Amino acid sequence: MGLLVKQSQQPINFRLLIGTCLEPLFFLCALLFVLWTAQDIQIYSKDGISRWIKDTQASSINLEDQADSRLTTLWCKRDKAFILQMDSLKSETNCSNNLLNSVLFWLNFHPSRDDWTELQKQQVIEVWQKDLTLRGQQLRNRLLATDASQISSALAAAESETSSNLESSSKDSNQTAVSLEPQLPPDVLRIQARANERIVQWDKWSQETLLPAIETSAKNVQAEVLWSLAQSLEGVGSDTGPKMVRQLQKAKDYATKAQYLQTITEQLPWFLVSHWLFSVLVTFWIRARISPLEQLNGLIVLSLLFWTGLHVYGAAPSPTAYVPILIGLGAWMTISWVAVHFYSHKLPPARPARPINACWIPGWWLFTAIGWLMLVDQSLNFHERLRFIALDQWWAWCISALLLPISAWMTPWLLPTIVKLGNTLWGLRSYWWLMLRISLGILLVACFYTAHQLSIPQHVTGEILKVAFIVCLCGWCIWKMPLSAQLWHVGHARAAVKDMVGVMVLFCCVAAAAFLTSDKGPLLVMALVLTILFSSVFGWTTGVGMLVFGFGIIFLLGVDLNVVGERLQAWRDPFMADRDDLARLLWFQSEASQTNWGFGVGQVPWCGTSRLDVCQGLPLQLQSDYTFTAIMGWWGPWGAWLWLLLFSLYVYCTLVYCARTSPTLLTPLALLQSAVVAQAFQIHLLFLFAVLLLVQTWITVAGNLGWLPLTGITWPLMSYGKTSLWFSTFFIGAWGMRREHA
Repeated sequence: MGLLVKQSQQPINFRLLIGTCLEPLFFLCALLFVLWTAQDIQIYSKDGISRWIKDTQASSINLEDQADSRLTTLWCKRDKAFILQMDSLKSETNCSNNLLNSVLFWLNFHPSRDDWTELQKQQVIEVWQKDLTLRGQQLRNRLLATDASQISSALAAAESETSSNLESSSKDSNQTAVSLEPQLPPDVLRIQARANERIVQWDKWSQETLLPAIETSAKNVQAEVLWSLAQSLEGVGSDTGPKMVRQLQKAKDYATKAQYLQTITEQLPWFLVSHWLFSVLVTFWIRARISPLEQLNGLIVLSLLFWTGLHVYGAAPSPTAYVPILIGLGAWMTISWVAVHFYSHKLPPARPARPINACWIPGWWLFTAIGWLMLVDQSLNFHERLRFIALDQWWAWCISALLLPISAWMTPWLLPTIVKLGNTLWGLRSYWWLMLRISLGILLVACFYTAHQLSIPQHVTGEILKVAFIVCLCGWCIWKMPLSAQLWHVGHARAAVKDMVGVMVLFCCVAAAAFLTSDKGPLLVMALVLTILFSSVFGWTTGVGMLVFGFGIIFLLGVDLNVVGERLQAWRDPFMADRDDLARLLWFQSEASQTNWGFGVGQVPWCGTSRLDVCQGLPLQLQSDYTFTAIMGWWGPWGAWLWLLLFSLYVYCTLVYCARTSPTLLTPLALLQSAVVAQAFQIHLLFLFAVLLLVQTWITVAGNLGWLPLTGITWPLMSYGKTSLWFSTFFIGAWGMRREHA
């Protein structure tokens, strides 16, 4: 009996127990390090916040003015009967967008055309003319008030700077200061000139376009002309007036963003703690032993609470401003309640997931948090055009914290589709399937060409291209690569090379898509990933030879290409080239290397010795392409290399896990089971993603140091870019979480 009880006891999984204890410790260490870094940013943020204060003050008149309602909306509410009885206006407006209301209106409340006399029509036209006159004067006053506020802000900043300079000079010299006639600063003169030019342009547009329609008798003016002018005063159009209205609206948006950023910077530790807590809660919630439907509903509730908290503390817009989203979530909650209470027997079982190692999720939060703090520092002290990048990345980072568990939740439904795609591309042999594969390749290239013609940004198409390449290459790694390696090593070279034709065709399709979208940076990363895979088949000697041969082709043929030729020229002689990006980077790294630990967080002279409005220091792509140089400015060469090694170790642990797990899955008997095939796909997707992270990071570091030509490649998880952050987070959550049933 005692033997039976002893056999029924399950053995303790010490590795799982250690991982469970280490993960909270890693989370805590990441939080403490990030808070320590944020403290230094807050200490030196006083000067940088002044640029956001200028935005707020310059647009305070826009925030307080109540004349923001659209004229066309006002007319639709007040004079709907007049608009609907005129065919020319009814076709141009949206007053009758609700079909039911329009039918009821026509049946019960619409007066006939005969009831509208010419006198009544003229009265409505006269009211519209008065509305246009008032709105035009209000917009002119806004222009004057905005310019006056900008001038006063620039004067205040110049006076404070002058007083600080006088105090410092009086400490250094005992001579009596000579009183000179005060001179207006260049910033004030520039703002005054721009303000005068804007008012002149507005008055000219008003006299040529607005006043003729307003001053004309109501008998002779057409309602369509007044409606068009109302749209112009709302910013619709391409002439001078609508352009200036859009500038005023943009100034209002800038003021709102500036208020968000000022609040976040002033309470930076609390917002970091809130994001950390939200990330911890949602990632542990996805591991609960409950049904997937309850997991998803819990994530939705936590997200709404987090969003509401950010709005209360002034770091995000109100959730009530997005009524369609709230209505959709309410409908989903209703459907979920019905499913749980009446169809619980049909719901899928619980599928808890846990990360591949204890540092997987804490490492994601650490690197994304440091990358965001670097953007905060650059928003405070770098070029004025980049003063809002921290806010854009903040919202993207908050979405990523939710995307991490959502991607893990979607894996059981997404993985079978990828397995079927891999089997279609590499597991079936016939001429029909060959034609299907060729058609899919042509379709892939055509889709990216269409995306480029539709002006979809390159960073979006580049990330999608990398994802498509990894997903397609994963099937080859499972169905073709092990057999090709065995054939090559036993001497059947021709058969091994034959299995390589398919993956080379895939790479040609990817290369064609990259050239059509004019984005060749991701192509270099994918080429290196493919070279690493080929090295495992042919041997590392052959792989290195292929790598050298590929770079030789790039250097020989790239001189004839515009962008590549400029970067090669800068790589050969950075201080004499037409593009000075690499020269600036090398100069900055040389200055930061004067001390082993750099300038310090919050104290980096991103703009060199020039003023912020000039900013002749580092290139404007610092936030995306030159993250390693920015880290060197923070922590010096020692800190930058330690951080790079830490990130490489984080990715290397993933590669070790995949290397240990893969051999047990890629056996003929194991691949006969569908569950093992799905797990093999998941492992290889994670492996290829980790290789991509590592290769992309080291390529961008080598470009920053001048070892390779600049490629315009970002540092994953740390550089600015919402699309890159979301795709990387999706892969980390989807393929880095293990399912216990697999």
